[in-house]
Amino acid sequence: IIRLLGLLPGGLTVWLGFDIALWLTRRRAVALCAMSLIAFNPMFLTISTSVSNDGLVICFSTLSLWLMARSVMFGFTPRRAAALGAATALATLSKLGGLATLPVAMAIGTLMELVQANRGRRRPDMRRLFTLNACLALPIAGLAGWWFVRNQVLYGEWTGTSMMAQVAGPRDIGLAALAQEFEGF
Repeated sequence: IIRLLGLLPGGLTVWLGFDIALWLTRRRAVALCAMSLIAFNPMFLTISTSVSNDGLVICFSTLSLWLMARSVMFGFTPRRAAALGAATALATLSKLGGLATLPVAMAIGTLMELVQANRGRRRPDMRRLFTLNACLALPIAGLAGWWFVRNQVLYGEWTGTSMMAQVAGPRDIGLAALAQEFEGF
């Protein structure tokens, strides 16, 4: 039953990939190709049918990219920024790597404001930029902040990665060992 539940975020990821490609190219054939590349990737199929948090972080990160694409196409509004913050928070709660979407989202919001200011031959609106970034950060603080505080209280660091490394066992990996592990990817 849990493996079947893993198909839900996998299916959503495939649909979001299709939609992103359709928006970016406006060509259904390209979108179908993108969807197929996602859906029939052997590792994606393995992750989507396993009991793992990887499917969720992929899904919520793809949702973040989908929201970024919408923001680029239709405007970076406080509402879209808040939705993007919520998706980033859910990706982060799924796996810490989900937090990597935050700097990308902030960069997109900043670049969009700079482009709009340049088009209108005006100075960038720093208050608007601050508001958008606040709308992006507040859902992350509200939805995932408790997890960072908990890690700080329990482990003395906000990510908890040092404790995870202690449990899993620290590893020194050189380039040769990393090259040998590449086949597993």
